[in-house]
Amino acid sequence: MKSGKINFSGSPTEAVRGFLKGLIEKGLVDEVMVPALQGSGSASIALFADPAGLDAALPWSPTMGFQGARALHRLAFTDPGAKVAVVLRPCEARAAVELIKLGQIKDSNLLFITVDCPGTVELKGFSESGQDGVEASGKLVASAIEGKAEAPAGLSLRRACSICENMEAAFGQVRLLIHGCELEIEADEELSE
Repeated sequence: MKSGKINFSGSPTEAVRGFLKGLIEKGLVDEVMVPALQGSGSASIALFADPAGLDAALPWSPTMGFQGARALHRLAFTDPGAKVAVVLRPCEARAAVELIKLGQIKDSNLLFITVDCPGTVELKGFSESGQDGVEASGKLVASAIEGKAEAPAGLSLRRACSICENMEAAFGQVRLLIHGCELEIEADEELSE
């Protein structure tokens, strides 16, 4: 396994957007499934074939309205026919592994990218707070970089996130790390060359 630091200017989210765009532009994948900002200001899982669409990607969305493994099941119950990079939080990746074992996800054309998770906040509380999704995501990531798991002011982490003991990206061919570090990438040997 190789590891290295992603050189970036700006936020970790902007760096990951650039990384994901590069996967499509270099022909490593045809599409990327990742949480993304919607017109309403909320975030939900989206599938992008055009790198320009990834400007809306929000890999550390402050909310989890729909579990990523469930979305992946809908996408890859049969072979999607395209090489797809899927960005998942550790809990979503663990659920995807179990669905693969049960034959409910065909993983032959999937590239798993797991992100360290800073936690998520309650969907209803976030919606009522009127906070900006990008700002809240940035605050969660900044907290994780400092080695903490704290919700932005006025919000609280979801119960599942507040008791989670496995917030590190341990599964996937690519792992994006933010816990206690700026932003680092680990990739399996075959992807590092």
